[in-house]
Amino acid sequence: MFRSMGQLAADPKAQREFIDKARPGSIIKRLEQPEEIAEVVAFLVSREAAAISGSPVRADGVVVLAIT
Repeated sequence: MFRSMGQLAADPKAQREFIDKARPGSIIKRLEQPEEIAEVVAFLVSREAAAISGSPVRADGVVVLAIT
């Protein structure tokens, strides 16, 4: 297993092991890239997101398919 997120990011085999064990429900089967998270943040602080207020926004690779 890995010791840090840096090691995980640098090792594709460790990423797959992590996803299989910790995130079996992930649809995209990969870790999100920092740029993808930054795009979500950039949208949330933009004028286009003005109607979003107090709502959680997940950027987790579709790990949660439905909230019941």
